[in-house]
Amino acid sequence: MGKLTYIRYEFNDKAQAISKMDAFFTIDEDGNRKIQDGVWFKDLGHINSSTKYAIDAQWRFLDESPYGWKTYEVNPSKPVHELY
Repeated sequence: MGKLTYIRYEFNDKAQAISKMDAFFTIDEDGNRKIQDGVWFKDLGHINSSTKYAIDAQWRFLDESPYGWKTYEVNPSKPVHELY
């Protein structure tokens, strides 16, 4: 199955989050979009009255955020990653 790494990210808005997530989608021969193997996103929206838009990501085979994601990484004091 491979090692799983859970990380929370916060973006300025939903459009920015979707733009970053879209980089991990692939188009199959039938024109369907799918997430690349080993990537999972949970849309959290605005949490704790934050103006930022949050997602949780589960990365397989990565020990840290992929290129271009580190600046959006946050470390909440009460993470809920263990619930997924």
